[in-house]
Amino acid sequence: MKQIVIDSNRIIHNGRHIDCQGMSGLSMLTAIYKARNMGYPKFYKMDPLCRLGFIGAELLLNNSKDIDGDHHAVVVIGHSGSFADDLRYQETIRNTDNYYPSPAIFVYTLANIVSGEIAIRHKLYGESSSYLIDSYDSENITTLLTSTFDDPEVDRITGGWIEATDENNFSLRLVNIDRDIPSEEINKFFKDNAIK
Repeated sequence: MKQIVIDSNRIIHNGRHIDCQGMSGLSMLTAIYKARNMGYPKFYKMDPLCRLGFIGAELLLNNSKDIDGDHHAVVVIGHSGSFADDLRYQETIRNTDNYYPSPAIFVYTLANIVSGEIAIRHKLYGESSSYLIDSYDSENITTLLTSTFDDPEVDRITGGWIEATDENNFSLRLVNIDRDIPSEEINKFFKDNAIK
């Protein structure tokens, strides 16, 4: 089971800390993007939630030569979804005297855009799902992930918790699992890395 933990000021990839050089928030994600030469210019247009998911998936799936995209699902779970961008978009339409709806912000008012970005980037053609739950709960997250294997077409899942309330406050707990990984092991990862 591959795994990654990202918080506003740290990244832990498969149990090893990545040096963030004292950076935090969106600047940390951007520095990782630049340092790893990820070559996806659309990254700069993404909202914080998508940037977080993009970086997490890039690090998690990097050098994965065995990806069978036809049978690989993406499942993201969070609490706020696109709420931060909903508020930003609301500001562009609130004042009728200064009405300027922003298509660049509007596209990110879709909570599932992050799962789509991950699927497109890594050519993952299996199920793509986005769930909103009341709070971080390791058992609920594990159930949502493993129930995806009820579809016999799904052999592998990249998924987990992705939450960004703004560009300086976010958390990500992603795993790359196949159907042979016991649910207890998956739950242990999410429980051991609970949001504090």
